[in-house]
Amino acid sequence: MSDCTRELEIGSITSPDNRKCPGPLFARLRNEAPVYWDPIAKLYVISRYDDVVYVGEHPELFSNNNEIMVGRQRSPVAGEIREKFAAHGFPELHTLVTADPPYHTRNRAVLDKIFTPSFVKSFEPRILAIVDSLIDGFAANGEVDFHMDFAVRLPMYIILDRLGLPREDLERIKRWSDVALLRSDPTLDPAAELALADEFIDMQNYLHGHMEECRQHPDNGLLSLIANAKDEAGTRLSNAEAVSIAFQVMVAGNETTTTVLMSLFKRLLDDPALMASVRADLAQVPGLIEETLRLDTPIPTFYRTAIGDATIGGVHIPQGSIVAISYYSANKDEERWSDALTVDPKRKGIRSHFGFGRGIHYCIGHLLAKAELRIAVSQLLTRLENIRLSSKHPDPSFLPHPFAFTLNGMHWEFDTAA
Repeated sequence: MSDCTRELEIGSITSPDNRKCPGPLFARLRNEAPVYWDPIAKLYVISRYDDVVYVGEHPELFSNNNEIMVGRQRSPVAGEIREKFAAHGFPELHTLVTADPPYHTRNRAVLDKIFTPSFVKSFEPRILAIVDSLIDGFAANGEVDFHMDFAVRLPMYIILDRLGLPREDLERIKRWSDVALLRSDPTLDPAAELALADEFIDMQNYLHGHMEECRQHPDNGLLSLIANAKDEAGTRLSNAEAVSIAFQVMVAGNETTTTVLMSLFKRLLDDPALMASVRADLAQVPGLIEETLRLDTPIPTFYRTAIGDATIGGVHIPQGSIVAISYYSANKDEERWSDALTVDPKRKGIRSHFGFGRGIHYCIGHLLAKAELRIAVSQLLTRLENIRLSSKHPDPSFLPHPFAFTLNGMHWEFDTAA
């Protein structure tokens, strides 16, 4: 599916063809140039499993602070964008996913006590109710825009409810999530940077306004907990910190789940034998989720900055260089995975992939995301029969997205279970 066959010229990971169909490129990089200087993106691409592990486990050599995701200091419009944020929003800070210890530890402590196994377990009835309500909305129709009417709405409703934000704001919050991902493109055009910065500032002010209300009237919502959080010294997060953390939770809380749901069902629809096997034994659903996270890694690339001169695989990486670690490629490394491109829900060591990252930056909401996916897939397969791609719409394909491995949509036809 995602590892399509096409003519390949080694080039940039940022080219539209490589974004839509990255499998052939990374297979070649793993074999020929596992540490590759990308001449267009101007960064080093790390594609092998062991090398990606090495970068992730050595934050003293490779900082999570990077200019692609925050700041873009080398951009020709960097100064203008900083002025925009200073005048109309809040300064962009390195928090959570782009922060290093001890600052990262301070940020993470705000959320570590929230996304616990006991919380997720207690929240599962709520997830089930939302899943069934969404299915109820289209079950009698025999068809559905699965992307918009389920895969987007499920995680958005859950994260909005958890944050304490109104569901009526779903469309613009979804747009802001897309903006956050688009801003992570290392080859972004300066005019687009400026336009996206304006939208990002709108998001900052939206979150700040709701957090001010939470400070006046605290509740048990996640946004209120972030707005009123204090560190061990009793110091409250600054407005810029709180907005940054809340926005990362908002984006991470919906994009990954949507993307994995789409990829998982694309694999089932492309493989009738796999669909039949999983339908006959729903105990395979958790393993199928892990395999989808591995094979269709929702956030395929993360960035690091070389703190000093470093060497990976015999290749010298100068201080200050941007390093792109490809979780997508590492998850298909033939040296790590037997039959790497095969879906095997019973695979040994199935959870050692990079679908949710690795180490101190492992996704803080992974348990909640997996619960959403498990309940959603199980209920859809239980309540709907003969799921098939709609004959009225084009088959889904992967978008040339800068920071997400995601499909362009998916429409279903189906029979309702008796």
